[in-house]
Amino acid sequence: MKINDYHLSLVLLLSLMHSLADAAEAGLEFNTDMIDMSDRSTLHPERFTVRNYIAPGQYHLTVVVNSREIGESSIYYSEEGESNKSTPLIKSSFLPKLTLNKKALSYVMAVKNGRVDISKIPGVSIKNKNGQLIINIPQIWLKYTNSDWTLPENWDDGINGFIVDYNANAEVTHSLDSQHDRQNISAYGQVGANVQSWRLRAAYQSSTQEQQHHFSWQQLYAFTPVRALNAKMNVGEITLDSDLFDNIRLTGMSLTSDERMLPPDLQGYAPEVRGVAQTNALVTIMHQGQVLYQTHVAAGPFNITTLPSSLRGVLDVKITEQTGEVRTFQVATSSLPYLTRPGQVRYHVYTGRASGLADKVHKTYGGNLYSGDFSYGISNGFSLYGGGQLAGSEYYAAAIGIGRDFKQWGALSFDVIHSNSSLPKENQSLKGHSFHINYSRRIEWINSSVTLAGYRFSDGNFRSLSYYINEKYLPGQHDHRDKQQIRLITNTTLWEDSQQWRTSLYLNYQRNYYWDQKRQSNYGVSLGHTFMLWTYYPVTTGLSFYHSSFEKQSENSLSLTLSVPFGETGRVGYDMQHNGKSTTLATSYSSYINEQDFWRIRTGRSSVGRVQADGIYHHHSSLADVESSLNYQEQQGIYGAVSLRGNAILTRYGIGTNGGSYTGNDTRILADTNHISGITFNHHQARSNGMGLAVLPGVMSYQTIDTHIDSDSLTAKRHSQHTVRSITLTEGAIGYEHFDVRGGSNFYLALTDENNQPLTLGTELVNMAGQTVGISDDNGMVWLTGVHPGEKLISTDENHKKHSITVPTGSVSPLS
Repeated sequence: MKINDYHLSLVLLLSLMHSLADAAEAGLEFNTDMIDMSDRSTLHPERFTVRNYIAPGQYHLTVVVNSREIGESSIYYSEEGESNKSTPLIKSSFLPKLTLNKKALSYVMAVKNGRVDISKIPGVSIKNKNGQLIINIPQIWLKYTNSDWTLPENWDDGINGFIVDYNANAEVTHSLDSQHDRQNISAYGQVGANVQSWRLRAAYQSSTQEQQHHFSWQQLYAFTPVRALNAKMNVGEITLDSDLFDNIRLTGMSLTSDERMLPPDLQGYAPEVRGVAQTNALVTIMHQGQVLYQTHVAAGPFNITTLPSSLRGVLDVKITEQTGEVRTFQVATSSLPYLTRPGQVRYHVYTGRASGLADKVHKTYGGNLYSGDFSYGISNGFSLYGGGQLAGSEYYAAAIGIGRDFKQWGALSFDVIHSNSSLPKENQSLKGHSFHINYSRRIEWINSSVTLAGYRFSDGNFRSLSYYINEKYLPGQHDHRDKQQIRLITNTTLWEDSQQWRTSLYLNYQRNYYWDQKRQSNYGVSLGHTFMLWTYYPVTTGLSFYHSSFEKQSENSLSLTLSVPFGETGRVGYDMQHNGKSTTLATSYSSYINEQDFWRIRTGRSSVGRVQADGIYHHHSSLADVESSLNYQEQQGIYGAVSLRGNAILTRYGIGTNGGSYTGNDTRILADTNHISGITFNHHQARSNGMGLAVLPGVMSYQTIDTHIDSDSLTAKRHSQHTVRSITLTEGAIGYEHFDVRGGSNFYLALTDENNQPLTLGTELVNMAGQTVGISDDNGMVWLTGVHPGEKLISTDENHKKHSITVPTGSVSPLS
């Protein structure tokens, strides 16, 4: 008989067995004499008379509830009770992950050895398929659910391990109009350790310029999620991030609600930083003097959206042009009005000593400070919020406010803060007030845009806690006293339903007035539109304008861009940049070599007649992201820069690395491929190394993330029973996902057990890792996948007795 005939007979037999199982469930019987076989006694049809029958025993399975993977667990199949029917029993410790409500738990039966039976819940269905325990539970038996949100019971704290995040930048400038060249090397990042649910972190900064080297630990802290309270605990050098009060740096501890733990409709959004670079420039974003993000950007408009959504307060943005020119401006982060679900409370509680003033990042000042704020949901869409701050007998502040959700008309909040402060040099205390009104609207029908408007007025005697601390401990160096602040932010898509007119719009306006007659303003607008040229060519256009001013200094940036596709992966671009002093017109060409490599060249001339040319190259790898740029300015200089970004994870499974920009609070996934290298994940975002480990970047905390193997990385000698894993991780966790990737070859051959007896029809073979690798036909022939000659396999007979089988060696040839 030919191999193809064996294949056909095996398929027909398995199809017949499937029909037998269907018939048995329907109460029908079939005459097995129709099966033509030399020894019918080797067939045991009772194994196929019950649909989804699983032999009694213990199995390690992936549990899927209502199409959502919630983790892996040891499942025990018991045959007690009905004949020829096995019942899956789960560990009682795993039961909370099913998120059953109290009424559903009344149907759960406890059995021996710490296991429970959930099969008595009305309407529940359970089946075993491809190594998964698939459970479907009617929604009525579950706690509150949201398709975009995972309940705390299913959050995963990940595994223990060490992390190293690094961002390094090197810059060299050769001046053509002077003898002064510049070299600068800077680095920042975090190192840390994960111990169960605790995250220990240490942020560092380093710089070398003009033969002067500086290194410092910027922040030492630890944090852990508190599931029961939807909160996060911080210990060490922390920042007071409040929706009500100004932010300051403390050395102490805090317990704060984390809105990422809440359903999506109760969360805010992450801040954006936008601007225009005149040349290939270095953009640095700082908060409270600490570098949060640093990257090289190409000439033209830029948009940075990777900042954490939990960030509060004012961001300092510095743009260092390749010519050495430095421009700075500030961006005030914003959140939606302080609204809370009815009956729930959100809060922030802090205690500690002020620290991090000026350049003394670890020095503390004065006695203990206390700060707290809350929001209570009185009814659906109506919240009461407030709080207080205390610094000994010299300062206290109290706040009260209300928030109201007007549904399709948006949300509105109003609050007032009263402060009472006195300094040693003052004869009497100052009593002042600050009023704040905030409006926000999500407009779903225009691409879920966000519009935020805010106004704040503080009288001349009002002091915020941060202003009071600076005025007390750094006299003469404190900031200007706030008087008025006006903010407006909108990010939307106009004419969303019209492909011809669809336009993206971003608008940001902020103006601050101070009691010393000074004022500061920042505003910008960005428009983007794509239209079809001759039906086949999408032409992308963009217009951006940004302005910043303080006292008598002001900066204006205007950018116009045009991009047309050229070839399969290239684009030809034209741009105009104006900075208030000169205008530059340039033409560029860019292309993706592959998913990991991108390059661009650009040349142009400024309005003063100077030629300029620049080029950038970006490479992504599993070791690091490499960005390099070279810029030439006629009569000025040549500028070069190189950046390295990446991270490393050290765990008991080995070391995993990947490129990209990280912060120590980032969540990441370590994918294990059984020591098989070259397996890629999530559209080549990560690749397994020689240890079979890959690090998946860009993981969102408290959101279910799918990690999947790219199909093009599996070959005839690389197999995986599961190609997709799902997990929901807490902040800063190292998630671990094991994929049963196995190397080896495919074989079609006859096997016998240790007693030299042929295998019975339907015998399932598993390897030592518990992975199914084949099933036998009526002649003891087996199609094996992903095995090696000499490898030991295990089978179980109808009496539940295990047998050892060895894959033959020698002249057996593998099949593709």
